[in-house]
Amino acid sequence: MNRIVMHAHAKINLGLEVLQKRPDGYHDIQSVFVPLGLHDVITIEPAETLSVVCTPEVTSIPEENLVWKAAIAASAAAGNQRCGAKITVEKHIPAGGGLGGGSSDAAATILGLNTMFSWNLSATVLHNLACSLGSDVPFFLQSFPAIVSGRGDVVVPIDIHIPWTFVLVFPGISVSTPWAYGQLGRTESYPQSTKISEESLKSLVNKDVRELTITNDFESVVFARYPELAVIKQDLINIGALAAWMSGSGSTMVGLFAAPPSPEVVTQGIRYPHHVTRALSFRNSPR
Repeated sequence: MNRIVMHAHAKINLGLEVLQKRPDGYHDIQSVFVPLGLHDVITIEPAETLSVVCTPEVTSIPEENLVWKAAIAASAAAGNQRCGAKITVEKHIPAGGGLGGGSSDAAATILGLNTMFSWNLSATVLHNLACSLGSDVPFFLQSFPAIVSGRGDVVVPIDIHIPWTFVLVFPGISVSTPWAYGQLGRTESYPQSTKISEESLKSLVNKDVRELTITNDFESVVFARYPELAVIKQDLINIGALAAWMSGSGSTMVGLFAAPPSPEVVTQGIRYPHHVTRALSFRNSPR
């Protein structure tokens, strides 16, 4: 195989609860992850050595790119001393926006390399690789909405169709995920009870947005530091969003619309400088 092209899809959270801090230092979460049509493009070609070219650049040091780390880890799992591949990443997902772009790129990389070089790594090995790379990476090994729990390593696909349009507003603020978790101050004794999966599934199956309650535990601490995000959330409601919330640890704000709003309405209705993307949910057969 001379080259392989992978689409690394963004995700949003339809609700996000942060529960107890775990003995390993991570936190248990409960969320519904939804993949979006918005995606980065990963092209993998055989080469003598490993190289990663990312456009636009997310780091000036290639070895710090999660794609590089994914390629090295996957190659080692396949029993190779080095990874010979040229990997090109065409970025469309905003970096640092809570949409999982880096994690999705990493998942696409290990899946693409496994296919390109016929390594035949098992589903278990791929899952363990994904967990070692980051908490969101396991979700991106498949292409369905899913209930995600544990530290992000427990992924249960749900067979639903989501009919709404999402408007993503990225104000260019990069929120540190470790900082956001630290600000929440969760401890080992924090309650583990959650209703997010039961409530979300009922509303999603019924496709009734009136029953849909979307809350994100990170909003309280992130909005306190970046109050403009709360303003953008209200702006989305004001221009007709049926619901609005922050994805992940931020800073992308999501508006849910029954019908796509016009670009003019969105541009004029959001008061802060921003980048706007319209996206639909994406579901496909598992990769």
